[in-house]
Amino acid sequence: MGRLIIIENSSDIPDPMDDKEWRSLCRAFVTIKETFGVDETNTQWFQAELRLGQQLATGARIIAAIESCPEDILLIPIVSQTHLSQFEPDVPAVVLNCADIVLKNNFIPGDDPQQMHHRVLLFHELGHAAQWATRREWFQGSAQRSKAAKEPYHREIEQDNLTRHEVPFSQEMGLPYRRRYEDLCKDAESASARWAEIKIEAATVIQRAWRDHRAKAVPAK
Repeated sequence: MGRLIIIENSSDIPDPMDDKEWRSLCRAFVTIKETFGVDETNTQWFQAELRLGQQLATGARIIAAIESCPEDILLIPIVSQTHLSQFEPDVPAVVLNCADIVLKNNFIPGDDPQQMHHRVLLFHELGHAAQWATRREWFQGSAQRSKAAKEPYHREIEQDNLTRHEVPFSQEMGLPYRRRYEDLCKDAESASARWAEIKIEAATVIQRAWRDHRAKAVPAK
């Protein structure tokens, strides 16, 4: 049975591919304690989020699918301006970019656009891991495919993940949701300004943004 392995130290991240992009992503590894200014290890933070997410029917279904596969899946937190939160099937690993949570300003469109909740973002990527556990053919040879060859798979994978995982998970949390994968808007000007600040005072900016985000967060029902 597979497990979710939460990475505490960069030295624990395997290097299974001769891939510059993956190595660049690994260099962006962070600890939750330093990044968000909380008194929690990576394991404690992720376990709390996983526990809350699994209280929802969709969250429990996602984790059950992951646990049904024989391979372990890594959970890796990073902070990066160039790397998105993602599922990397060739490792396999779920990579959560903490900057996506509080700095990149991903908003669900609507009359009153709301920033995507961090737990929705986490379980969106875990949803890809669940897809990988049950529809392995979608991900086979992903590292070898050209961008053009990947695109049809990408669209099918993302829409399936949205329909079966992200939308019902958001509904169960009582949150607005996007109907299409492309329906996500960014406050690019604000994001760029905050990234400029990060170069000067990374910890202060992210920690302040996290506190603001947590103050507005909606708990799992």
